[in-house]
Amino acid sequence: MKIKPFLVAGAIILTLLMSACAKSNNSSSTGQPAVPPEKVVDGFYTSYLQAWPPTPFNEISQLSPEFSKSLDKKQQEGMFIVPFICAQDYPEKMEIQSSQVDGDTARVTVKSSFGNTIELTLKVISGEWKIDNAVCK
Repeated sequence: MKIKPFLVAGAIILTLLMSACAKSNNSSSTGQPAVPPEKVVDGFYTSYLQAWPPTPFNEISQLSPEFSKSLDKKQQEGMFIVPFICAQDYPEKMEIQSSQVDGDTARVTVKSSFGNTIELTLKVISGEWKIDNAVCK
């Protein structure tokens, strides 16, 4: 019977494929997004500091919808300082100082080339880290 070797080979291949899929989806099993909060923050500042004119808050994918709405409201009310750079002018660079993850919340502290320190709060939304608040320190 030549069918048996094909069935065994098929079962082995199927097992290997299922094992590979489970390993590639490892971040879901831990409950953490695949991209860590530090990389989200770094990508955010890389894009934001290079954009001119500034990208509207509601179009910045790294911001939570609630934070984006609150920034839009503050801007309409005459916001003078952008909270995630703690300045009016764009700094040359932002450097991550520290990071702490606690479940589905993270805090990332950054320092601007102006010397301003900002604490960003991120939360997991739909499986991704989103910046949900920024406080100038």
